[in-house]
Order: sequence, then C-alpha cells, then structure tokens
Amino acid sequence: MGFDYRPAERPPVNEGPAQPPPRRSIDTFNTRGHIGVILPLQSIAFRRLAEQVRLGILTASNLAYKAPLPIIFYSTTTESERIREAYDRAVLDGAKAVIGPLTRRGVSALARSGLISVPTVALNTPYADVILPQQTYVFGLQIESEARQAAELAFSQGGRKVLVIVGETALSRRISQAFVNQWIALKGDVADQFLYTTDPSDLVNLRELLTETVADVVFVSVDAPRARFIRPYLGNDLPIYATSLVYASNAERTELYDLNGVRFLDMPWLLQEDHPAVMAYLRPTIDSDALDEERFYALGIDAFRIVQALLDNPSYFPEIDGVTGTIRLDERQYFTRQMTPARFAWGRARLFARQRSEIE
Repeated sequence: MGFDYRPAERPPVNEGPAQPPPRRSIDTFNTRGHIGVILPLQSIAFRRLAEQVRLGILTASNLAYKAPLPIIFYSTTTESERIREAYDRAVLDGAKAVIGPLTRRGVSALARSGLISVPTVALNTPYADVILPQQTYVFGLQIESEARQAAELAFSQGGRKVLVIVGETALSRRISQAFVNQWIALKGDVADQFLYTTDPSDLVNLRELLTETVADVVFVSVDAPRARFIRPYLGNDLPIYATSLVYASNAERTELYDLNGVRFLDMPWLLQEDHPAVMAYLRPTIDSDALDEERFYALGIDAFRIVQALLDNPSYFPEIDGVTGTIRLDERQYFTRQMTPARFAWGRARLFARQRSEIE
C-alpha cells in the first residue's frame, strides 16, 4: 500500500478545536462500570481507520462469550491534551478498563501523564524514551515486529546471507533496521544493501549485484507499488521476503501477479477464511482494495478480546488465537502477534509453510 497503515509517522494535522465528550456522572452507567475507548474519530487523518477499530470492537462485544461491560467511545482529535482529557473523563465516568489511544504521539502523551489507573490497552507503541506505567499494555500493528518475524521466517527456510533492499522513506528504513537487527541476532550475515531506485542505470547495477553477491535470500522493505516495480529486477533465483506492506489490495489480481513468489506475513483475518476465530465474526463492508481498513477492523476485534481477558484475570493472560495472529503477553507489557506466512502465486496470496521441508 502507498502509506504506513500503522499510524505513527503521519505529520500533524491542524484539526481545529476538539469537541470533548460531555461530562457524565458515574451514576449514568451500570454499576458494573464500562470499557472506555479513546479513538481519534474527530481527526481528518485518522478517522477512517479509527472508525474501523470502533466497528471491530462493537462486533467483538456483540459476540462476547459472556455479558460484556458497556462500551463508551470517547471521540478525540490527535492532540495530546484532548486525549488526556478523554482518559480522565473515562475514569471519572467509572471505566474499568480503557482501549486506546491509537497514535504513537497519543500513547506517549498518556503514558507520561500520570493518569493511568485502570488496565489500559494502547493501540500503538510509545516513543522509545517512554516508560510504560503499571496497568499499561501495548497492542497494535507494529511494522517492526513484522520485519523481525520476516527475518525469523527467512532464517528458518535456510537463508543465511541476505541482500536488503532499503526504501527511501523513514518507514522503510525502520523496517530494514528491524529486520537486520533480528537477522544478526539469529547469526545471519548481511551480504549487502541496495537503496531502492527507479534509475535505469542503478537497476542494472542491482542485476549485477544479484549475480555477484553471495546472498541466498532477499528482503525488501518497501510498499506494494515499489515492490511491484522492483520485483522483475530481482529474478527468480533467490527467495524474496517482505512485510505485509506488499499486500495492499486483493482487488487487482494483475498487480498480485507482478509480485509472484514474494513471501510475507500477515494476519489470519486476511489469509485464513477457515480460521476458527475469523469465521466467528462478520466481515465489514469495505472495498477489497482497502486492506488497511480490514486490518484495523481486526485490530478492534482482538483489542476487545484482550481487555476481556485482562478483566477476567488480571494476574494471568492466556494465549489468544486471534484474528490478527496468535497473541501472547511478554514481560515488557507488550502483546505480540505471531503472524501467518504467505506468498504470492498466480495472482493470489496463498498460505506458506514455516518449515523449509514443508514448503508447498
């Protein structure tokens, strides 16, 4: 896709003054309390994705295995002050848990605020210098985690020396760095790196590099349009790996033919229609060329399931077979997602076995 569907790098937008939710008395709600959800539904840049998170949460709540707490949505912009006000209001209203915020800046501002007093599942990672307070958890679509899993997948398939195609964007550099760090941790070697380009003479050099290099695997850190452009120059001799950024749409099969052979990881929601969790939930009404919206809808489903598990037993979190992947809680208070391997073949994204001996 042409942009990072993980809302972390977008430039600030002047969205005008936010209209804060009306202050309510705690007596307004059931004495059991409620789940507060803080989303940038007033944000020009993020409202489309925030709306899908909202719908996913409601879908999961409607199918909860036991009567869930009521859900109250607190609509904000991406401004830090509005987010802090919404959190404060949710707690005053009697929230037993909170889902959100959605943006990295919002998560960081809330983590630094000193306001967090109930289990809070943030939907993005905070900035690197932010320490998570107690009762704060992180769950989201972190692209760096995908890159690390791509490295593990490539290594498990027998790769040991990688040629990395680095895009020209900050996002691509983040992806490349996460992959390389994990690759080195696995004791793999980086044979070379090549900066993405459309210059014909440089692309000739790429062909020569592929011929001369000792690499036995290629990793591309670019999005779908760039991956389609550079794919013909990579040949068919080496296995090629990427993140889910290369799977932007399933509407145009011709474009998927252009990516033939590229291996990537994505969530069961988009790859496994017969997955037990996926089969349980209704599909949103979304165009097939908007897989980013599908991903945020799925994020909402699993965010609700995580909060339900935390409320059921704060001292123990069970592994969840989620629609976004197999979800586990690590020692940093981060929820990790084990994703599903896939590859493009004959105009479709098809499941791909993890172990080399099991390749289809």
